[in-house]
Amino acid sequence: MGDNVLQYLQDSLVDQYRVLDLNIAQLADPSATEALHQTRIAMRRLRSLLRPWREQGDWFSGVDSLSAELGRETGPLRDRQVLVQELEKRGAHYQAVSRQEAMQTSCALLAGDLRYRLLQLAIINLEQRLAVGSDDYRLESDTLDNYAYKLTRKLRKTLGKKNPDLHEVRKEIKKLRYLYQAYSEYLLPSSELTKALKRAQNELGEWHDNLQWLMISERETDLYCCRDHWQTQIDQRAERAWKRLKKLRKLLRSPKG
Repeated sequence: MGDNVLQYLQDSLVDQYRVLDLNIAQLADPSATEALHQTRIAMRRLRSLLRPWREQGDWFSGVDSLSAELGRETGPLRDRQVLVQELEKRGAHYQAVSRQEAMQTSCALLAGDLRYRLLQLAIINLEQRLAVGSDDYRLESDTLDNYAYKLTRKLRKTLGKKNPDLHEVRKEIKKLRYLYQAYSEYLLPSSELTKALKRAQNELGEWHDNLQWLMISERETDLYCCRDHWQTQIDQRAERAWKRLKKLRKLLRSPKG
């Protein structure tokens, strides 16, 4: 499995380089509404691809640290983008337009951020180093399975708490689910578990979004018109999420999970 995973990792790095190259160039284009989201997905996938191997050395630290840094910094901007979409859906067009203009300015500035170029250079450098086939970059066959087990065990433990923090649960579900997606040819969870993770993440994502918007509305008073709706959504989504998590917890305890 080691050599196959190594080749898969090389190919995946090239794929994410291409995704970044396409979408970074479109960040300054107001009509490219998915460019920021796709850029963030590519950076997230890079982390999911590389982090199982972190204990084997720091050969990927440049890609990992840059993608993590840019991911953190673009998170609030993505939250704003989703907020604009929500405001348009709610009919709050004036509030949406004023924020859309500010968001487009921020995206245009991102397009010129040199760290994206540094990230792309780090990806190519890493792919070339892996292609050399040095023993320094050999991937142990059981490392991937062990990492997946580690994430599963951590999520199981968190869900077993009396009152688990939904923010923590959401982060751990995302890590595990994205790992399965990144290595879909090598990690084979049951379809039932895959669906349960996705459904739980979706509910928690809706809960998180509404919570973020409610917090923003405390500072930006022109959003007061949406506060009651968001509070209702927070309560409803949290209730649905707990039901999803209850089923997920059972699956994680099952040998078939």
